[in-house]
Amino acid sequence: MSSNEIINHVNTTLYNILRESLGPDLNITFGSPADEDGFGDNAPRLYVFLYNIVEDPFSKNRPDEYRGGNSILSLRPPLAVNLYYMLTPFSLPRGRTTAEPPDPVQAHTMIAQAMRAFYDNGLIDPKYFPANTTLGELQVRISSVQMNLEEITKIWSSFNRPFRLSVCYEVSIVRIQSEEKPKEIHLVEKAGARFESEFEVIPAIGKRNLSKLKDKGWNVISIRPDHMKEDITDVRPVAVQPGMALSIYGRNFKSKKLIVKVDGRNIDETSFRIIHENLIKVKLPPDEEPGTKKLSLKSDDEEEDGEVVATFEVLPVEPLSITITEIRPDKGLPGDLITVYGINFTEDARVSIGNIEVTTITFVDKAQINIMIPSGVSSGMTSLTVKTDNQGTASKQFRIL
Repeated sequence: MSSNEIINHVNTTLYNILRESLGPDLNITFGSPADEDGFGDNAPRLYVFLYNIVEDPFSKNRPDEYRGGNSILSLRPPLAVNLYYMLTPFSLPRGRTTAEPPDPVQAHTMIAQAMRAFYDNGLIDPKYFPANTTLGELQVRISSVQMNLEEITKIWSSFNRPFRLSVCYEVSIVRIQSEEKPKEIHLVEKAGARFESEFEVIPAIGKRNLSKLKDKGWNVISIRPDHMKEDITDVRPVAVQPGMALSIYGRNFKSKKLIVKVDGRNIDETSFRIIHENLIKVKLPPDEEPGTKKLSLKSDDEEEDGEVVATFEVLPVEPLSITITEIRPDKGLPGDLITVYGINFTEDARVSIGNIEVTTITFVDKAQINIMIPSGVSSGMTSLTVKTDNQGTASKQFRIL
């Protein structure tokens, strides 16, 4: 079955999950809740609205995939995307004029059942996938998207409808196969003579294809191991306090047993989690000493020299004043989304760029705030400032394009 239908396969998968939880009778509609007038009835229903599709930023620039046989074929990797859905329950309002408790609101029951169903299927069970889909080739996850009231209200304002209770979810990673034709890679030598030294064929061919090539008569083959093991590409934030969490971005983080260390000290398995093959979350011990740290990880079956390493900074717990450690990206245009990393952020934090107040702010945790660059800021180098009522003020240079 063509992967062009992969988004519809995801819709079917979500439908199967919700149908099992909500029962056979409730209407489940895939579409915008703004289209409700077209149905002509007031029957309770749950809207599942695909409101955004984003290319997965951690799957870009992946190397080509290789397959063995009579020749080696190089295939362009699939397009990896994340799908964003908004769930909106609908039922007629019910009210009472007496002092008795209100009747149950069916919309509230629906959304609770739907949220529980997605929570229980954070890692989707393949039994919900439609037949003949490519979704089963990788682990597909459902995770909640934290959006504040202002962000959700903006979506509803685009519908020209009054706000209604909604929750948002991300489905990741979904892969759309490339239609670019495979490229044949020619090997230089064939068996029949003994070579003095090994020659390199393909950097990521894999052990299974390697054995196939040897069975077909190819002689000595060398494979670069650095494309077959874990690889760290980024650590965020670059500075944290003890007890806080790090996001480790990279490649080939499989669901096998990993050993994670900070300065040679093993991190307990309960303190790190493999989100997917490109992301690991690591929570630092609360007694971690300040200073520059070396984080390393390796599979339990690799030698010590198989470790991959990254560095980050651990800051002292005191003082309690806020600190901006990094802005990603460090430049942008009005309307761009920016992530501010730091220490001791609070929910009452206010952000300004130059002398312009930022109105779209999402507090993630005490180490991260997401903002949208406001209109009206002048291009050039300026400062981004975070203010709180009790933790003071912090600023860092920022460029407006």
